[in-house]
Amino acid sequence: MTSKILILIVIAVAAKEQLKLQPCDSKVSTLKVFPSTGETLEWDLKDTFFEGAYLSYSLSPAQTLFQIQKPFAQLSSPKPHFESINRVTASRALTEKGQRVWMNHFVFIEVELDSIDLFYAEGAQGDNATPPQFNKKISITTGSSYLSCLGVDYLNKDQFILDCVDSQKLPFTNKFFIVDKNGNSRIHQNGNYNNYKVNTKRISQTVVFTNKLGHEHTFLFRSTPAYATQTTGLDQSSLLEVFYIESDGTPRLQSVLDAPTLGVITDVQNPEKFIFQLIDFKVFPNGLIYILTAKDGIYVLEFQGNGEFGFIERIVTSKDQAYEFDVDYLLQDDGTVKEVIAILYNDYIQVVEGKVPINNYILEFTASYPASLVISQQFIIIQQKGVTYLFSTEYEDFIYKEVIEGAKGYIINPYETELISITQVDSRRYSLTHGLLRFPSTQNTTSTLQSFTLIATDTFSQQCKVTINYKVYNASDYSIQPTDELQIPTLIYDIPEPFNIDPLASGPNLNYLQLLSQKESTTVNAKITQLQEMLLESISLPNPSQVIYSDVLILDSQEESYALLLQTSDKSITIFQCHIREKLKARSVCQQYQKFQSSTLLNMNNFIWWYQGFNIYHLALDNDYQATIRVSGVNGTNVVDTIQYPAETLNKITSVTVLKDRFYFVLGNKKQIDIRSTYSPFELEYSLTEVMLRYRGFTGSWNPQRIYGNRVHNSYLMFIANDDNVIVADYHAEFTIIKVITLSKGSIDVAVGLESFFIVLKSTTQNLIQEYDLQNLNSIHLMKNVPLYWYTLQTPLQTDFCSDTGVLFVRAYDSKTAQTVVLVYGPGKLLRDSLLKVIPLGSRIADGTSIMMSTAGSDQMVFYVNSGTLQKVYSYFNYPVLTIQPNYDSSAYFSVYTIKFQVTNYNDITPITYYQVINLVNTQITLRIEQNVLDYRPLNATNSEQNIDLVADWFDGQAVSLDIDCNQCDSYVKPIQTVQQMDSGSFNGYHIIDAAPYKGSRTIYLANQETLRVLIADSENNEETSYSISLSTTQSSTCDHIAATEDGVYIFATCQLNNNKVFHVAKCSTTGLLECHQFGTIQTIDALFTVSQLAVNGNYVFVLNGNPQRPRNYEGSLNVYRWTASAQQVTFDLQKIFDKAFFGNQSSYFSSFYLANYKVGVTNYLKVLLVDSKQNLYAIDASLSTFGVITWYTTYSQLNLYTFINQGQFVSQTSSYYQVLELAAPYYQSSDQTIRLRVLITTDSSAHYAISLTFDGKSISTSIPLSYQNVIYLLNQYSTWTALNKAQVGNDYAVIAYTDNSQLLLASYLLPKDPIQGVPLIKLVGGTQSKYGYPQVSDFLAYIPKNIGFPRLYANIIRNVDIKENLLQTYYLNPTYQLYVYNVGGDLAEQYVSLTLNNAFTSDTGYVLLRQFKTEQQEEDKSLLETVYDIFW
Repeated sequence: MTSKILILIVIAVAAKEQLKLQPCDSKVSTLKVFPSTGETLEWDLKDTFFEGAYLSYSLSPAQTLFQIQKPFAQLSSPKPHFESINRVTASRALTEKGQRVWMNHFVFIEVELDSIDLFYAEGAQGDNATPPQFNKKISITTGSSYLSCLGVDYLNKDQFILDCVDSQKLPFTNKFFIVDKNGNSRIHQNGNYNNYKVNTKRISQTVVFTNKLGHEHTFLFRSTPAYATQTTGLDQSSLLEVFYIESDGTPRLQSVLDAPTLGVITDVQNPEKFIFQLIDFKVFPNGLIYILTAKDGIYVLEFQGNGEFGFIERIVTSKDQAYEFDVDYLLQDDGTVKEVIAILYNDYIQVVEGKVPINNYILEFTASYPASLVISQQFIIIQQKGVTYLFSTEYEDFIYKEVIEGAKGYIINPYETELISITQVDSRRYSLTHGLLRFPSTQNTTSTLQSFTLIATDTFSQQCKVTINYKVYNASDYSIQPTDELQIPTLIYDIPEPFNIDPLASGPNLNYLQLLSQKESTTVNAKITQLQEMLLESISLPNPSQVIYSDVLILDSQEESYALLLQTSDKSITIFQCHIREKLKARSVCQQYQKFQSSTLLNMNNFIWWYQGFNIYHLALDNDYQATIRVSGVNGTNVVDTIQYPAETLNKITSVTVLKDRFYFVLGNKKQIDIRSTYSPFELEYSLTEVMLRYRGFTGSWNPQRIYGNRVHNSYLMFIANDDNVIVADYHAEFTIIKVITLSKGSIDVAVGLESFFIVLKSTTQNLIQEYDLQNLNSIHLMKNVPLYWYTLQTPLQTDFCSDTGVLFVRAYDSKTAQTVVLVYGPGKLLRDSLLKVIPLGSRIADGTSIMMSTAGSDQMVFYVNSGTLQKVYSYFNYPVLTIQPNYDSSAYFSVYTIKFQVTNYNDITPITYYQVINLVNTQITLRIEQNVLDYRPLNATNSEQNIDLVADWFDGQAVSLDIDCNQCDSYVKPIQTVQQMDSGSFNGYHIIDAAPYKGSRTIYLANQETLRVLIADSENNEETSYSISLSTTQSSTCDHIAATEDGVYIFATCQLNNNKVFHVAKCSTTGLLECHQFGTIQTIDALFTVSQLAVNGNYVFVLNGNPQRPRNYEGSLNVYRWTASAQQVTFDLQKIFDKAFFGNQSSYFSSFYLANYKVGVTNYLKVLLVDSKQNLYAIDASLSTFGVITWYTTYSQLNLYTFINQGQFVSQTSSYYQVLELAAPYYQSSDQTIRLRVLITTDSSAHYAISLTFDGKSISTSIPLSYQNVIYLLNQYSTWTALNKAQVGNDYAVIAYTDNSQLLLASYLLPKDPIQGVPLIKLVGGTQSKYGYPQVSDFLAYIPKNIGFPRLYANIIRNVDIKENLLQTYYLNPTYQLYVYNVGGDLAEQYVSLTLNNAFTSDTGYVLLRQFKTEQQEEDKSLLETVYDIFW
């Protein structure tokens, strides 16, 4: 009995993802492309152009140069059978033993009345373009018309096993037919344990296990699914039989897994009553068996060598009935694999990773038995009732469905996505993709720009269109052609970080001249950088003539450090470690890291190195038979281990390569490749010989020179360079040929990128660089012969490439300038764009003379080149990098610039010129301390305890906090922030989410977490009283907003009780001791979905129905309720709704409102300002009777905020408008009969705008229209952080919440009191900040208390880790930074204090002299702030 390892039950509780059929949508509107003759281009239709399910594609008008490749596409003509057939009863592909990869050998069987016909096809592994041709047939006479054969498989390349049932009499008889390709057959009869009367499907699988001694054993697993053994219902006593295959192919029953056995090993009670309903199973060479049951999930067992089964785990991800599944270990880009399970249920597919369901996808059909499901690298393929469905796991969408014409049988490749269908007369091979737009190779050019429309049509007959503009050039054309408009953002913030841009034109070897600036209101300097020479500081390199080998290695993922290795003629090796100090200035600070002696002259075949765990490892061949691995670190260079071969001629090592965690040794004389682990003791994993290649159908010459690959991407792929061919192979479990590329005999190098690879050939007759597409391993194809123009490859052939980018560097001779150059080619580029850069070496270096060149890197590559007379290190950026340096007026929020530049390549080509207008937003985020101001303003301290102001003109920019450092800073000097925390927190145990003013100078708080409670605090924020909100003992309830009547008698809270919004009311005794208690019963709020804001005005309650976090997502309303109090109850009656209908179907995505009461004569009026987050500010008017009854006007005013603000200022078109806050109360000006008020409008991604509004009161009894508006000042935004829909104004300060989704900032602004000339830009004076992931406006409180003299902020954004709660903290708001100086005893020494200002983007440091007066004069300045700090510090 095996031990019980684990039972893992995961129930998916989330609702099924509603993957309905998505309608068509275009990702782009146009594409401009310049193909060349001889070039093949492909665009993935889903990746590049469209979204949507079951899209069909067409071109209008029909094209000769472009074509559509359907998701199911035959890439070559069908292959006829040996003879026509009637019905395919079973089919199978021969696969590798370890990884389910096709060997390109296939078999199917057809059962006749008294015979079995076996048809098979033989092919070469890697020949994926043509269908198999079943031109070989074996007939086996059975003598029985009652025989049905439901399975066929390979025992080996030349032997088959057929699984058949003879139903002539009960009990049915199982028969195995063992057949070889010579026509010999044997029958092995075995029992039928369950006496099945019905048997419509069999599942069988042969697996080769390798034991610990390396011996291989073949087993056949067989079962009849539960749905195939009953006329109705599912069998409850399934069997899984295991047969051991003897050396002659004879199957011997070794084990049977039945229901009681499974019950015992899974340790259930009453195993004899256990129900076992097997639907499908999968077996893997590691012994794992996955068994899908109808309703009990998946059992994972281990088949052990003694024939027993061990229980691993049970995976239950749904309680629904299962119809089919597949398990596969899918390859990742880094060469690792992950287990993925796809399960077909009645109306959905479930994908499971790591035993946990990650996605459910709704089907358009209902599943039934039997079904077929295969999961592969990109797709899930489902076959149901004759229809084949293609589902993309990448885009989570159905791509295609097709009834394959005439298909009698299918074979689906689980390794790479392809399908073979078998018809009556032929076989057909389908490549499965998302669908492609193809430009096949042509020799035709076009004289002008052409265009056509690419159309996608969905199942709803809806069409999406993309316009393709193109011009086909001759492959030898090297002119510069303008592409689309420059893809520089039109809106840029501050001094932007350098950013990558797409090439600005089409053509080879583009050079970007210094951008010229055109002066408008201000000036901008811009520069495009791609290639620049690197300055190496602090070291001296050896003389160029002494260097015989070089290599470059990147040491960190940020590409800030690299190692440069140089070997000189005395065989000594020096490793320099360099740190790139300034990328765009190409400065590296270097030091000698290690220097050691070698016995070997290094070259690219005998030396490799890599970085791991803060050390540099390197392997070098000491001689022809020994490799030594060394490590270079801070403790020197030391030997790790050696790999030794017997010193025999056949064992001579001719090259070595490392890819991820494997070494590849080429034994040239032996024509063998040894694959070893990179981990000690470097065991031999696999030896690849010519015999193995021939077994796989390889017919080319086998003379391996070197192994190429990519250490970063697709590291499981190996490229074997022979002297006249390159074999593309996969080795992640065992060796598999994917593609063979035949070339002429010569020197061959390969450069491998992520999605393509280059082959470089230098022979006596050819100079050739080819690029092949690598995105679909089943259809690796030539993209183009990369243009060499007038350049010729030199001998010896010298190349290098970057693993991260696939960029190729190759040595060549430039016949125009008569010098040797390095050509830099980029992968995946258009033919005419593929030559990225030409690096001149200054002179011709004769053929036969080697140079040194090496490179590494990703976004920024480091390239070393040594011609023997000069050596240089270059910085090369994978994409051009644009830097923009504006010289702007720091007081201007918005500026407009025009930039101009030229693109050139060769002297005989006309350059092109670009212009572009860019808009710059100055958020003042760059901090710059004016040291000269501090120099002339020393700080004088008296012999007292004091706060010394740091007047704000000593720095520019928006500073959030101040840090200081000095000799006595720990005890005598401390910084006082502009938002200074004053306590450690209050109201322990309550999570406060809302606050409102209460009678006098009190504040009411709403706590909403484990306890629903209202707290009332005095002017010092000390709790006076509190009460609980009790809504229900059985139903879930929460509350969100709170407000009180002016007299303080009633407090209203809006709450959620199950699915209803309700009012909660409390009544307070306002005379004597303050006490409050719940009053009356709760009342449902009519016409309300969610509460965004709550306010009380007289006898009316205003409730904003909207989404407080994302107002643009919800069309809301402002609801007005009249409240009436009786002795027992407060009732609320809906009086008015201001919604889309009221505003004439205008935008109504409301975010906030403001109630403005004013008086004209003896009449009271109310003006309501309502913000639409998308664009509008609405003004609604009402009059109030002497009894407080509101009469609403029928007219309203509307202001388009976007249009209005952009008339003189700037607001982004994508900005949302959030809060409207009072800056100055409304008043009636009798001289011109106007009502005037000032408000602040906040936005999420632009500045915040103080606006003066003037309303015409001449006809005040009928209408009060908006007559004039102007922006009076701006509060600057906090760079690119998003402002939340949460802001407060009070006591001459505004506080606005910002986030970058990982932090939360409450920024403080000092508001101007007096009118200021112009429209000033007001920067924040400081803030308080905390870590906060994706904050919601309902998560925290930020509140400026009313009717309190000294400005304070109450907030709870900082978490107290001890009590795991965000306590409410008090902050004092100060206009400037201060230094608290304790000098009562006169012990303060004269010293400099470093002042460091910080924000999330920049910082700067200055120094100020702090000294004390020599006199006894004492300054009397006991402000409230000083008094508080006396206690605080």
